[in-house]
Amino acid sequence: MIRFSDRVLVGRFEPESDDNRWLKREADLMAGKAQDAMTARWSDRSDVWRRWNVVRLVGLFRRWSCVDLLQWTPIGEKPMPELIAWWRYSVAIDQIDPVAVSTTDPPVLWRGHRVLYGADDFEEKTAALARRRAYSLQTAMERGGLARQPSVGTKLGLERVMRSLRIEFVKTGQSKYELRPIGDDERASA
Repeated sequence: MIRFSDRVLVGRFEPESDDNRWLKREADLMAGKAQDAMTARWSDRSDVWRRWNVVRLVGLFRRWSCVDLLQWTPIGEKPMPELIAWWRYSVAIDQIDPVAVSTTDPPVLWRGHRVLYGADDFEEKTAALARRRAYSLQTAMERGGLARQPSVGTKLGLERVMRSLRIEFVKTGQSKYELRPIGDDERASA
C-alpha cells in the first residue's frame, strides 16, 4: 500500500494485515463498484478485469472522486514497473472508461514492491524474492538521489535523469537488477 494525502494505491493481491485492513477493504469495495460499472458499460471487455493489479483511490477517504484500475508490468520484469493500461471509474456518474497511456513514455511506479504482488499463477516464493530485489533496487535509487528528481515519474524522464547522473540499470540475474555507474563492466553473479 502506498499512501499520499489525496490518493492511495492498493495492490489487488496485497495481503490484508492489521495495518492496512481498513483501506484494503475500502479498495475492494470500490473495485467492486468499478467492476459493476464495467460489466454494464463494457460487457465485451471482461478480459480487462482480470489484468489490473493496482487500484488507486483518488480523493478524500470514503469520498473518492474516482477509482483507477491500473495494470503495471509484473514486478521483477523491468527495474521499474511501467503502466500498461489504465481504466478510470468516475464515482459521481458511476461510469468507467479507458485512459490513454503512452507506450513510449509510460509512467513508472516508485515503491512498486509495496503494492505489486503475484496472482495465483505466480509462485509465492518467487514473488517474495522479486519484491525483496525490487525493494533493494528502490533503496539504492533513493540513496542515489533519483527519487528527489522531479521528472522521474515516467520511463523517459527517469532514463534522462539517470544518464545525467551517469548511472544505469544492469540486469544481473532473473528479475534482478543493480544500479551502476555507466560503463561499469563488472557483472555480479546471479
